[in-house]
Amino acid sequence: MEEHQSDFYELDVKIQKFPDNGLGYIHHIIVPDEVADAVYFNKSRRVQMFFGDKGPVPAGIMKSKDYYFILFSKDLMKSMGINASSSFTVKLVPDKSELGIEIPLEFQMLMDSDEEAEHYFKKLTPGKQRALLHIIIKIKSESLRLERSMIMLEHVRVNRGKVNFRMLLDAFKNR
Repeated sequence: MEEHQSDFYELDVKIQKFPDNGLGYIHHIIVPDEVADAVYFNKSRRVQMFFGDKGPVPAGIMKSKDYYFILFSKDLMKSMGINASSSFTVKLVPDKSELGIEIPLEFQMLMDSDEEAEHYFKKLTPGKQRALLHIIIKIKSESLRLERSMIMLEHVRVNRGKVNFRMLLDAFKNR
């Protein structure tokens, strides 16, 4: 069943599986075409997912050959109490934020003080920006978030808006 309110979509869904492709992402839910089209905003289909009282969980609606879907990692499934055969209700709220992910305070403060780094960071694709921010968000310690944010912005500035994830991870290890 699909329930539509003006600001969210509530779907009764079941975990589906793609054939194992060696990439590790096989679990997903199917999103009806009309919902995927309705949440399209700013060239993106980013949503916030809610599972009862749990959430928000940022996600992107993607298109396969046959249908729209949202990937579910094993970590997400575990944290939400979902298994490979689960049926459940998920609420999708269109994410109208600039990147579809929170910008950590430490990262934002550093960008505000370094115009060149901010310029190069904003030239990155939204997906690369989200990937970099996700690295920072996962860190619990404020001091480590600040240190990694400094390393990351320096990497983006020195490489003039290019990101080499291997070099970046090496820089994290060497500090």
